Amino acid sequence: IGVSVISQQLMQYMFGRDLDYQTDALDFLGFYGCDYLFQCIHDSRLDLAIVATADVKELQAFNYYNLAAFGVRFYTNKKNPLCSFSTLDPQQLQNTPLAAFTEYPMSKMEFGELMNTLLGNSYTDNVQFFSTDLRSIEQAIESGRVSCVLLEGLFASNPQIRAISLETNKRIHFSVIWRKDHFLQQEELEFIQEFEKKFQA
Repeated sequence: IGVSVISQQLMQYMFGRDLDYQTDALDFLGFYGCDYLFQCIHDSRLDLAIVATADVKELQAFNYYNLAAFGVRFYTNKKNPLCSFSTLDPQQLQNTPLAAFTEYPMSKMEFGELMNTLLGNSYTDNVQFFSTDLRSIEQAIESGRVSCVLLEGLFASNPQIRAISLETNKRIHFSVIWRKDHFLQQEELEFIQEFEKKFQA
């Protein structure tokens, strides 16, 4: 089994600890980018992978099981005037400096496509920096340099950061994927069931 880098970091923040992906029956091979995991599943180099996506249509080439889905929030410093709103129209973010959390060096065009998926084609090019490290993004939001759009439930313990709802029905999905011609073994089904429980706890 492989796990996407973005899934690992987000789940680490959500659960407040590192998760154990190794089991007696399944070998954990490491953390990789989603595109690499898709290719590994396609080429039968991996049997299972855990990925995070903004649109499950990306998974149509595979069988997949949705472990959990989370809404997105706008995270910003508590002194930002936008904190006076309980909900934001994505159009209100167009002049807001943003940080981009990505699992690999992503072009601004690629990130724009992702944000348009989440925010309904209302995203403009106002990204100040890209980072693969959530902690550095948290520090940048805390300092007031940037804001960020990420899934709900992050940074809850940081009193300097506010999470504001967005007018979008899009969600971030954590899913297990496998080849369409691969029949799940009992130990793989048990892994999926046990991992799903982590989100429900």
